[in-house]
Amino acid sequence: MKRILDCWGRSKIDKCYMFRIKAYKEMLNLLKEYIRQIEEDRSNLRNLTKERNIISVLNFRAGLDKNYLKDIRERKLDIETYRKIDLYEIRPCKLEPDSCKLTLDSKVRVFEKLFRELETQVGKYQQEISIINRIQNYCRERNKKVMRRDSIFLKFSRNKLDELIVLCFDIDNFIRKKSITTTTESAFVFSGRGESQTNEETVLTICYYRFQNSVLNNDPFNKDVPEAVIDGFSSDNKRRGHGTFLLENLEDIIKEVNKKIITKANEPDIMQPIKLITGDVSPSGDIKYDDLMKLYKKHGFSSEGSKIYRVLS
Repeated sequence: MKRILDCWGRSKIDKCYMFRIKAYKEMLNLLKEYIRQIEEDRSNLRNLTKERNIISVLNFRAGLDKNYLKDIRERKLDIETYRKIDLYEIRPCKLEPDSCKLTLDSKVRVFEKLFRELETQVGKYQQEISIINRIQNYCRERNKKVMRRDSIFLKFSRNKLDELIVLCFDIDNFIRKKSITTTTESAFVFSGRGESQTNEETVLTICYYRFQNSVLNNDPFNKDVPEAVIDGFSSDNKRRGHGTFLLENLEDIIKEVNKKIITKANEPDIMQPIKLITGDVSPSGDIKYDDLMKLYKKHGFSSEGSKIYRVLS
């Protein structure tokens, strides 16, 4: 009887916690379900990035309900502004008056932990989805009406901040250029920061020369060979591994280009397979010459003065 009277007194001054305890229990179950759903969405996206299929990327649609966080915040606000509870509503309550506040505090702590986890998961997923959107925009801006798996070189990775990044190079566009003597195309590393294509974080421009353009004293061929010249290499986002990611995949890009060239060998005015990658070490921004030279050498380039070169294996 004393417990009922005590709770009845609390209810009259809006101090009964039963309603909030029950509401938090329901919200914790909802939070767990939202986290499960977002983890499933992120798992589907991880499988997509492993596949490296440009067709699948273009067809991908995000499954994220962007109202997850808003829904939880609104529910929490409703709980914190709970209505007065009458005596008949607290009769089923089996909590002791001196322990019900502890029970509520425990529920709140679990809620805060799960909500932080949901915020983190949603933030990461939105960043990853923005990568997919950038690739889709990249293809849309190039008016890609016919797309095959080998049309675009595509590779995903994680930078030093564990953010999803992707390397793109338009193979079809590079080969389709009108000139068979020289042609230019850029490789991009996109992050999920929403830049337009005119403001990429990391870009490396490749020029094709049908007849070797570089003059090397230690020429590995002693004759003119088709050459890919690095005509520009810059990154707006330093020290995150974006430039390294691009350079360590540069030879693979050229190899994919060569495969495509070989399949088109019978077409008129087609370029020849590339044998050599060259360039000048020309640092831009705050990167130092020695650091840039070291980066090239780390990824298989030899040097001759300020020139760097790499023979394709």
